[in-house]
Amino acid sequence: MNLFLHVKLISDQLQFSPPLVISNATYTDIDNFSEATVVNTCLQAIDNSEKLLVYFDCQTNAELGSVMRLFNKMAQYKKPMKIVYTGDHPVMIKLLKRFGEKVETGGVGVAMGFIED
Repeated sequence: MNLFLHVKLISDQLQFSPPLVISNATYTDIDNFSEATVVNTCLQAIDNSEKLLVYFDCQTNAELGSVMRLFNKMAQYKKPMKIVYTGDHPVMIKLLKRFGEKVETGGVGVAMGFIED
């Protein structure tokens, strides 16, 4: 399974957006307000995936909250992975540096080919 994980760092818990769609991928999303059961489901989906695209959509002053649990799982992931980042969140930028070449900035279109390959 190819997994498209949309991670949103938002400042308002009631801020909703429609799901993003990429062909050939299973979509799931979490935000910094997600409960533990939702995060655990995402962590299991990562374990079951063959290819992982993580799209971080970040607001500048948003707290990291439950999103922090993803970083250890992503660091352990040994299969093909691409991380796309949009926004201006200083802490997130520092956290993503450890993933080196796997990280790109820009919108979802930057990584479309990664899942479709």
